[in-house]
Amino acid sequence: MQKLLGRMHDACNDAKTLSADLVYTVSSVKRQQLVTANVKLMKPNFAKVEYTYIAEPAFPSLLGCDGDRVCLFTPSSFRADRTFEPGPFDPLLGAQQASALAKGGGSFSFAPADGEASNVRLWDAAPLQAFFNPDWAARQLYASDFSEFNLESPQTIDGVRYDVLYHRFQQGNIAGGASSNFNQRLYVAPDGLIHQYVLEFQSADAKGVQVARLKNVETNEPMDAEDFRLIIDQSEDVEIPAEEPADEEK
Repeated sequence: MQKLLGRMHDACNDAKTLSADLVYTVSSVKRQQLVTANVKLMKPNFAKVEYTYIAEPAFPSLLGCDGDRVCLFTPSSFRADRTFEPGPFDPLLGAQQASALAKGGGSFSFAPADGEASNVRLWDAAPLQAFFNPDWAARQLYASDFSEFNLESPQTIDGVRYDVLYHRFQQGNIAGGASSNFNQRLYVAPDGLIHQYVLEFQSADAKGVQVARLKNVETNEPMDAEDFRLIIDQSEDVEIPAEEPADEEK
C-alpha cells in the first residue's frame, strides 16, 4: 500500500500538465446520464473542459479556470431543488453551449480561483482533482487521507492493469436529500495517476453506479496560460462566491 501511495504522489509531482478524454456516467432509477468531454489541466490551477456530448441537462458544469477565475455553466432548466424543467434537450447543442462554443441554453458564473485548485471541481470526477493533489481528492471522497482506503486485487480493463483502492462511506447524501452507503473505488494506472473513479450507491432501493473515467491520458504536453483563456459571452453573467459545484444527481 505504501509503495503504491508513494508512486501516486511521485506521478502527481512529475505531471505538470494533463490532457484526456473524460467519460462520465450516472446510472440509477432516477437518471441515465452520459457526458463526454475533452479536458486540459495545468498546475497550479488551470483547467479547460470542452464538452462533446451531454445526454441530459447537467448540474452546474465546470467550463474552466484561467488561473484567476473558476467558470461554471448552469443550464436554464436547472431548478433550485436540483431537478430540471421538463422539455426537449439536444445532447450535442447542449454540450456546445456548456463549452461556450454556442450561445444560449443557460448562464455562466464565476468564483475566485483557489491557488491550489481546491474549487476547480467537476462533479465527482476524482481523477481530475487528483491531478492537482491526490490527498485533496481523497478528502473529497469522505476520507481524511488514503490511509482510510483498502488495497484490493488489481483489475484489468481494456488490457490495462489497474491497482484498486477501496473506501466505504456510511450514509452519504444523494439527490433529493436521501442517504446511501457509498462503495468507492479508485483505479490507479501504470503511470501512477488515477484514471477512474467508481461510486456504487442505493437509490429508491435499487443499485446505482457513477463512473468518471479518463481515456487517452497524456502528461507534460507543452501548455501555457493562454491555452486556458475563457472566451464567453458575459452579457448575462453574475459573480458568485467561491463554492464547489453541485454533484451530479444520482
